[in-house]
Parts: sequence; C-alpha cells; structure tokens
Amino acid sequence: MGRIVSSERFYEQHQLILNIIAKHKNDGTGSPLNILIKAEKLDLKFCEKAADEAHRLYGIYVENNQLSESNRQLRDIELFKLKAFNRPCISYLKSMYKPNLKGLFEWGIIANLIGKVINPKNSDGQVTLFNKIKEKQDSYSPNESYLNQFLVLNNYNLDELAIIAANVAEYQRLHTFHGNIASTAIQQKQLLWDDMPHTISNITSFLKCLYKSNDKALGKWSIIVAGTKKKPAVRTTKLGIAEKITTKGVVLSSIFENIGLVSIALHKGPKVLPDPVIVKPFENFTLTKGFSVLNAVNMSSDNKGRYRVTVMK
Repeated sequence: MGRIVSSERFYEQHQLILNIIAKHKNDGTGSPLNILIKAEKLDLKFCEKAADEAHRLYGIYVENNQLSESNRQLRDIELFKLKAFNRPCISYLKSMYKPNLKGLFEWGIIANLIGKVINPKNSDGQVTLFNKIKEKQDSYSPNESYLNQFLVLNNYNLDELAIIAANVAEYQRLHTFHGNIASTAIQQKQLLWDDMPHTISNITSFLKCLYKSNDKALGKWSIIVAGTKKKPAVRTTKLGIAEKITTKGVVLSSIFENIGLVSIALHKGPKVLPDPVIVKPFENFTLTKGFSVLNAVNMSSDNKGRYRVTVMK
C-alpha cells in the first residue's frame, strides 16, 4: 500500500473529518472505528461539533479578511490622492517659512532640529496633517494666507480634498475593524482545531493498518493513498490580468482555494471549455474527477488573481 495523502489545509481537513464521521454513522455498529472509540476514548460527536464551529469561525475570518483587504485597497487609492497634495504643500510652506521653520507647526507640520520636515508615514498621520493644513487655511481672512497662491496655481480645492481625507479615514477604520474581527475569529478557530490534525492522523493510520493493501476500502472513507514517492504540497499561484495557467498533478478531492479579489474560471484538463466552474473571491471548490489537470483563467481585465491548490511534487 502507498502512503496516505494528508493535507495541512483547513478546508481539506474539515471535509475529511466530516466524511469519516458520516461513513462511521452510516456503518453503525459495524463501523471499525467503534474499536478506536473504545480504545482511545475517541469522541466523534465532539469532533463533529468542533468541525462545524471551526468552519463557522473560518468563514467569519475569510469574509472579514476579504473586507479588510478591500478597504485597505480603497484607502490606498484615496491616500495616493491625499499625499499628492500634502507632499508639495509641505515643500511650499517650508520654502515660505525659511529660515525659521517654527511657523510650520501651526500648519501641523513638524520639522526636526536640522530642519528636516517629518512627513507622516501612515494614513492617520496624512489625514491629521491635511486637516491641520485646512484648519489653518480656513482661519485666515480671504487673500491673507501664504497658501492662497499655491492652491490657485495648482487648482487645489480644499473642500474636495476634505472629502478624500474623510474617505481615507473611513476606509482605514473599516480596514482595522474587519481586520480585528478576522484576527479574533482565526485565533478562536485555531484553539478548536489544534488537536484535529492529530485526531485525523490517528484515524487514518488505524484504518490503513486495518485495510492494509485495500486502497479501495480506504477510498470509501475519503482517504487518498498515493501510489508514488511524490508528496502533496500546497502551491500558491499568481494569475496575471486575463491570464490562463495550467496546473498538473492536482490531488483529487483537494480544495481549490481562491485567495484573490477576482473570480477565476476553472476548466477540466488543459483546454478551455465552454462551461467552466466559476470560483468567486475567497470561495473554495472541491476538485473532483477530471481536475487532475486544470486550467485556471483570471476573469478580470483589471486585477491580478491568486489561488492555492494541492499538487503532487
């Protein structure tokens, strides 16, 4: 008998333990796992509840991780616009206040002892800087501010930029908010799941010893046996815009995991077929017969994609 193919990926482990439990329930008193349950006090009811709860928590993690990443990208788009104003504005005001840079502080601009202006690195700092500049500018009577000429010549509208700054702050808030939810969910899921890979290994090892050279019998428990010395490995692939990539040696019954922000079309075999499986961002698809060779096609003409799949190496 070959080597049992084991996965380190949560979705594949989750599906395997549920399939094992379902087979055990279906076999009833004739299930060979009854021996293991008595000998090692294996609690499959707890395993089933833990699997369901871990899956729920992982779903929360995936959803909020996606929302956190989406808001980060939206924040960065708006932040680019805000920096495009802040940076030259700082330079202009610095030139107006030379050699005494103390006056910059009134605009929210900080300079060190050698006169180097400290430009905020994060989004919160950029928003605060802009708000200080606008507040100072608004405090002047018309035509009295140093900044008037700079704003007119460069066609800057502070009210429009204020909306952009507010967007940056809100996207950052949502990025942090969903990121915190995702972090909590994945930690709670991990606490539930820590011992599950060991439990799965004990079950599969027991069944392998029981059935010895009967790969077909193990297959009924959704246990995959590799007939070669190759080992399964998780491969992460980047898909360029509208790119097609062919992956060979895919482990059947493993999970295709879309970890990008674009939908991916999956085709059985090396050819592009009329009716592909569409896997949306952060969704998964169980790879069945015919997907040992698969074609992944990025359906977006604007953004790159990423996916994970288990292959034999």
